Amino acid sequence: MQLFTACVTPFLPNGSIDFPSLKQLLFRQEKEGNGIILLGSTGESLSLTSKEKKIS
Repeated sequence: MQLFTACVTPFLPNGSIDFPSLKQLLFRQEKEGNGIILLGSTGESLSLTSKEKKIS
């Protein structure tokens, strides 16, 4: 059975997405064999712009 995690979105103090931290988080999830749910209704996707959603 595989675990799927609704991942948090790390942000920088200025409110932009912290892409290096996001990349590290996703690689760690993959390394542990976990599936990943991005931009779901349980996370920060409602506060992201359309552009941020496309590049994340």
